[in-house]
Amino acid sequence: MYYKSMKKTFNIICLFLLTSSLVFASGSSEPSSKIDNNIQNNNTIASPLDLISPTTTVIPSDQKVEESANTPELDENVRTNLNALYSIYSLINTYSINELDQEKAFDEQASALVNALGDKYSVYISKDEMQDFEELNLGTYSGIGSYILKPNPKNVDLSDKETYMIKIESPFPDGPADRAGLKANDLISAINGESVNSLTGTEASNMLKGEEGTFVTLTIHRGEQVFDITLKRELVKVPSIIYDIINEHIGYIRINQFIVSTDIDTAKAIQEMLNRGIDSLIIDLRNNGGGIVTDATNIANLFLDGQTILTTQNKKTLNENTKITLSSKDTLVPNDFPLVILVNGGTASSSEILTGALKDNGRATVIGNQTFGKGVMQQLFSIKDALIKLTIAHYYTPSGADINKIGITPDIVIEDHELTDEEIKQYETIMNDNLISNYVDENPKYSKENIENFVKSFNEDEIYKPFLYSLVRNEYLYRMDYADRPKFDINYDEYLKTAVTYLEEL
Repeated sequence: MYYKSMKKTFNIICLFLLTSSLVFASGSSEPSSKIDNNIQNNNTIASPLDLISPTTTVIPSDQKVEESANTPELDENVRTNLNALYSIYSLINTYSINELDQEKAFDEQASALVNALGDKYSVYISKDEMQDFEELNLGTYSGIGSYILKPNPKNVDLSDKETYMIKIESPFPDGPADRAGLKANDLISAINGESVNSLTGTEASNMLKGEEGTFVTLTIHRGEQVFDITLKRELVKVPSIIYDIINEHIGYIRINQFIVSTDIDTAKAIQEMLNRGIDSLIIDLRNNGGGIVTDATNIANLFLDGQTILTTQNKKTLNENTKITLSSKDTLVPNDFPLVILVNGGTASSSEILTGALKDNGRATVIGNQTFGKGVMQQLFSIKDALIKLTIAHYYTPSGADINKIGITPDIVIEDHELTDEEIKQYETIMNDNLISNYVDENPKYSKENIENFVKSFNEDEIYKPFLYSLVRNEYLYRMDYADRPKFDINYDEYLKTAVTYLEEL
């Protein structure tokens, strides 16, 4: 019976390798005619993307396949390990007085196999964890509003805090974490006073989530500083994009994440603003943790004219392991149209693909600070009732740069102010004593005057003013209906002020 079980497991492994579900890939469709630049009403077409030729993927002619990963020695190791595993099953079946939980055994073996890669982005997602995974990636849930990264507790290096703490990759715009001033690369060491060191990624996510309106206290590590922040959990659902026009001539579009139809929504928004007479454009990718790669490459295709968007490098032993994604000759936006991209430490993955494509091709000026540095792609594979997410490729920007663990350096760098120890103490007091919330209760009108009056209540040397401006402004915006919230802020947003000044001086 156990031999048949092992044989079935081996067959399943082979099957899932052949029937994987591709999540991050370059795709193409049938070419269509060029966009009609005279179109004045974008409602006459489904999307400007429909009238732009798709990207293409080419394979370098000199590509060679190495044979190292297909050697008989490696195959023999696999057979030896499977035989040993079968022996363990047989010993348990023959001698153990305890009944083996087959599902638990399979989950733990599969998880151990993936964890042995030592890759923080590769993970086995069991049947019991599927709902949490879908909520985090596709749905609505109640929590702090942030992409997080929690390495497996079996791969701890006590000299490196990032191997055992929760890392904030990108706080969702306007979510609880973002409004409280948390930012990319902040580390969480404890949740409600409980250490996170031994938690898996799923367990960490579950502790951060909870009933809407409940509170959770996080112990935050930012460099050498440590402080506690209490957040109220909320229902989190991030719109894909928001857009508006600044000073009647500068288009502004913030892309929060790359999901299905982000490329279509972005193309429609740009076309609408072009019809309204914009003469330049700002794309805001701050705290965009990534998503579907083809949406990012399709958006790059709106601006590039037959140029390289990215190069992907899969495992050397695979046929056609190197692929180059090229833009079409069609563009939605003219080549001489001024374009700025805003980035920060939360700009990651697909956002970096879009940023790198437009920066390296000289198509956009990048403003902000160093991006996250996620230069690898993951792919989801289905096995039984579970999923395996594996890192399957590196990607390189058009210049050939490997940005993994490095990020992209902006053309115009804006240095974020690092709060001093004294400012951190003031920050903790402000947030944990609800000083901002209480002030807004007493002064409910959203106005520049009310925002500045709150800031004036603190001495100049107590806390960095722009940071305080953003905190109180965020509280006002949170209390407004979403449709009524201003889409941008050129009074207190230093990144955006810099971008607007740059474009108006061209």
